[in-house]
Amino acid sequence: MFYIYKSMQDAVASLATRLLFGTFQGIAAFLVLSMILNASDSVFHKEPGPYLASIFYGLCLVGYMFVRLLLRPLWKTIRSQEAASPSEA
Repeated sequence: MFYIYKSMQDAVASLATRLLFGTFQGIAAFLVLSMILNASDSVFHKEPGPYLASIFYGLCLVGYMFVRLLLRPLWKTIRSQEAASPSEA
């Protein structure tokens, strides 16, 4: 996680995007810790909750990244077309 965070600093310029990806990594670190505590039977007593939460988080993260991958180029194209043509009321 540290390597990914360090390599992202050069690629991501916006502070909001850095905070967003930092939040994603923080949640992932919390889920890893909760799964370790679940496996060691210290807090969760071998319940399926942390495991299911990590699966749900992974699916949500993949969905968000996929939507971002598709929609960002589309919005850039739409904004450039709206700026080029005058608005018709």
